[in-house]
Amino acid sequence: MNITSVVAWRASPAHLRAVLLGVTSVSAALLFRVPMLLVLGAPFLAIAVWGAVTRPDGQPVLDGRLAPSTLREGEVTSWRCRADGLGGVDHLVALAPRRDWLDLRPESGVSTAIVDDGGPATLDVSIRATHWGRHEVGRLKVVAVSAWGAFRWSALDVGHRLTVLPVPAPFDANPSTLRADGLVGVNRSARPGAGHEISGIRPFRAGDRRRRSNWKRSSREGQLHVTETFADRDTHVALIVDGLADHGTSGGIDGEASSLDTTVRAAGAVAEHFLLRGDRVSLR
Repeated sequence: MNITSVVAWRASPAHLRAVLLGVTSVSAALLFRVPMLLVLGAPFLAIAVWGAVTRPDGQPVLDGRLAPSTLREGEVTSWRCRADGLGGVDHLVALAPRRDWLDLRPESGVSTAIVDDGGPATLDVSIRATHWGRHEVGRLKVVAVSAWGAFRWSALDVGHRLTVLPVPAPFDANPSTLRADGLVGVNRSARPGAGHEISGIRPFRAGDRRRRSNWKRSSREGQLHVTETFADRDTHVALIVDGLADHGTSGGIDGEASSLDTTVRAAGAVAEHFLLRGDRVSLR
């Protein structure tokens, strides 16, 4: 969170209008002896005095967070801001800017919270990502308002970024080995070494482990033999995506897919398939 552009408590236009109308009406009523002007202007003057007396002295403390900051297309994240030090504050308002590929809930991007006796309050704006990539959420404005809307305090919460991963396209493959989450080395190497797949049986040599001893062959040959295996190694899958051109119009996760959308989602499907097998995957 990075709170910036803090504007201290200032009189709102509504408060200035109430002061102007109240003072002008009461002064005119006393000067020209018109009781009707006094009746019309006295409420405005009373509200202006009330708003000035209840003006907050302290500065609100904001703690805004965006979690999670990494999600897939179509998923929803939430910006939540907790405010403390709200003595004299009547209510809070947050406004999230509109951004391409980010749908706000509520759609207006406005969130409000009523403050009870100066206690903490929470503002919440939901954000739905509709397209893969990195997106700046923008400057979220938080405004604290005193009683009768007389005074306002505002600040901006900036620096929030979303990383949106593509939804993998359907991928059909029949691997020769079972998937094992978290296991590295499910592919047979061409070189001998410590592994699980047998490559042959040979006479014992210095350095061989006793647990590799093949007692059946040793009893027949009259000489100690060991079972030799292929080494288990992980595979490095390199994906190269041509992103120099994009043909067609991208409608995000809810619309049509452009050529780059199809390519990226296909690359995500291939990468997910091999990652679940324990292989290494790189993308260029």
